[in-house]
Formats: sequence, structure tokens, C-alpha cells
Amino acid sequence: MRVGTTLLSICVAVRVAIAQPEGPLDSLLTTWQAQEALMRVGDPKVVSWIPLDTNLSRTRLKTLGADLPIFQDDAVADAILLFGGPRRHHTELLLGLAAPWMPMVESELREAGLSTDLKFVPLAMSAMNMQATSPNGEAGPWMLTYPVAIRYGLMVTDTIDQRYDMALSTTAAVNYLKHLTTRFGKENALLAFLCGPANLQRAIARSGNAHGIDVLYPFTDETERGRVPAFMALRYLAHYADQLGMRPVQTKSIAMDTVRTGQPVRKAAFIQVMGLDAREFTALNPELVGYNLPARTVVRVPRGRGQRFALLADSIVRTSIATAVDTALATEPLTVGYTVEPGDNLGGIAEEYGVTVAELKEWNGLESDGIRAGTILRIRMSALQVEAIEREKPKPPPKAELRKKAPPVRSRTYVVKRGDTLSGIAKRYPGVSVKDIMKHNRIGENIRAGQKLEIPKL
Repeated sequence: MRVGTTLLSICVAVRVAIAQPEGPLDSLLTTWQAQEALMRVGDPKVVSWIPLDTNLSRTRLKTLGADLPIFQDDAVADAILLFGGPRRHHTELLLGLAAPWMPMVESELREAGLSTDLKFVPLAMSAMNMQATSPNGEAGPWMLTYPVAIRYGLMVTDTIDQRYDMALSTTAAVNYLKHLTTRFGKENALLAFLCGPANLQRAIARSGNAHGIDVLYPFTDETERGRVPAFMALRYLAHYADQLGMRPVQTKSIAMDTVRTGQPVRKAAFIQVMGLDAREFTALNPELVGYNLPARTVVRVPRGRGQRFALLADSIVRTSIATAVDTALATEPLTVGYTVEPGDNLGGIAEEYGVTVAELKEWNGLESDGIRAGTILRIRMSALQVEAIEREKPKPPPKAELRKKAPPVRSRTYVVKRGDTLSGIAKRYPGVSVKDIMKHNRIGENIRAGQKLEIPKL
């Protein structure tokens, strides 16, 4: 009983202490690729794992070579326990998803004269999630910022963001790592990439000009600090996966065709006409971030769909045009006219059309709330709002009935606000008395905030 309680306490402590390092892993699990893999291999709710010896890991870490700094403090030990214990199955999935990219990343690092173990940086930064983002504006598997991406030749627009392209972002990241190594030295360059150069310089100042990633990283900002123990832990677990009994999940490669758009088309129209799964499309094309696909954009589609695109290209264009027109009609402001009737006031008109009094005054150049009967007010609304109002308007009776019946009483709805009284509400509507409101709504003198009252227009 004591052993079980102790083990549970360790797991809880690890979860609390290392909540941030596993954040990227949680984000990875929401992606299409991860969920497809978990559907095939299963995602056990209870994972059986062999307790890890952190004394052994401390010794083993020293054997990983001097070409890149490595260490184990309490946070790194906790991260090893977490990723190799309760999150073991998800770490195996991460290693499996990353495996196809490792030869390419290693080749680029080797060519740049950098340690090939830097290939584990995107595992710590984003869990190798091609769609990863951060509140600081970082994006992609290497979590590059906009300035860094532009500096190293990546395209970042409202339709294409090449930070999400693994091959292109790796080239940019390796060049950036090479620059950081020249500027800060090998050890500080790793910390500068994981946490940012400004963070590194703040850590140096806060620590009193200390040296060494193990000493400096606790002085970095909390939002990025967890990447350091995550990197050290994942580097260790990846190198000693066989000895630890960790088996990277065998992921299924996605066979694909590539097609090229002719003229610009809507991404939604492309997905719809091609009969694609929207999440699979994003997984294949993470760099296509906008609502539109620019002209001559290369698009990846599941194998066998390339021929379908050749047959349906014109349909995609037509659907795109129809979608664009519908969107424009739904959102583009329209100006309608309203003729002021006797007894009208700006508050009632604004409420009826779903706008504000301030907007009515701005659109019509009014300096006061006073309006005269017969004045035509300009009101700006979307086409959808105009259509909704038209649907709600009562249909006029036939001409024959107009001779026999008086015009129907037209009601307006007023929502009672805190502090309102019946007399105050009645004053808003010239010609309407407190008794009229009470009689029309069949209520007494007491009203409450949020209550809806029908105001008769006499």
C-alpha cells in the first residue's frame, strides 16, 4: 500500500512540475496524423511501464558526446520519468511520427557542421507537430518566429506560411542555428534557439553573467523554460529507446499526388469538389493557411486524386466564384432607407434594425436625437440582416381588406434594463402610456431586468 501511494505521489508531482513540457505532446495528439495512428495501434488508458532509474540516466547522458551540451537536474529527471512513464505510449507515437524526417534533418545539420543531435529540437519545441503555434507568434515544427522565417527566405503571407513545411523550415532552422552558434557559441546557441536570443540575454543578466545551459535556463521566462528539460529528456529516451523497451509507433506514410491550381480558388471549394477530408487536406498541406489557394499553388492530395483534379478543375473554379459571391453578399454592408413616421424616435428605430443610436447619428450626420416625421434615415446592414428583417415584416393584407379593417397594431419589443421603470419606458415612446404597456402585456406595475415588453405603436 505504501509503495502504491508513493508511486502515485511521484506521478502527480511529475505532472505538476512538468506540465508545460508535455503541452506540445498534447497538441500533437489533436492532429489528423496522430489520431489516425492511434486508431490503428490503440491509445491505452492505463500504460504499463518499467520504473526508470534516474541515476542510470544521469550516467548514460554523459556518454552522448561532447559535441552538444547535456545535463540532468531535477527537472530533466522529472521529464524523463514523465515521457518514459505515464506518457510513454504518446512518446512512442511522437518518435514514430518523427522518424521519417530524421534522415533529412540529420543530413542538413551535418552539412552545416552542427551536431546531428539537434534533430531532437523540434521534438521538444512542437512535438514535431507541423501545425504547431504559440502565443508568441512562433509556428511550425521548429517554432520559428516571423522575423526569423523572413530572414532565412521563407514565405509568410495570409495564404501561405512555409514555416509549416518541414523541409523548407528545416533549412531555415539549420541556417538560424548556425548563425546562433557563431554569435553565442555552441552551448548558448542551443538555449537561444529553444528559448529565444532575448531570453538568453535576460537569463545571463539575471544570473549575474553565469555560463552553461544548465545554470542559465532556470533564469529564462517561464513560458519557454520547459523546452530545455524536454529536449534533454527526449534526447535521452530516443538514444536509449531499445534498452528502455520503448518501441516507436510504426506510422503509415501517406501516398500522395501533387497538383497545381490554375487561377486562384477557394480552399473550401477545392476540398468540397475534390471530396477530401478537410483535416487530411491540412495534414498534407499545413503551409496553406488562408481561405484561398493562390494561382499556380502546388497542392498535395491523396494518391489517385490527381486525375480527379484534372477532370474537376473547372467545377472548382465555378464553386469558388459562387462561394465568393455568397460570402460577399452575406458580409458586404448595404445601405437601406427608413422613412421616419410620427412618434418614431432614434432608440426605437435602432432597436428595430439591430444597430445603435450612435451609428444612426453618424450615418445620417445627426447632432441631436431629434428627428422629424418624413425624414429618410440611412441604415447600414449586411444582406443577411436585411433578408432577416424582410422575413419578419408582416405581409400587407389584400387591398379589399384594407378598406374594411384598420391597420394592424404594430408592436415592438423592449428588454427591461436594471433601473428601468414603466413610466421611464413609456416616455421613450411618444403617445404610449404606462397603462397602455400594462394592458398590452397584461402585467402589473412591477417589472424586472431582462423582462421583454411589447410596446404598442398606437
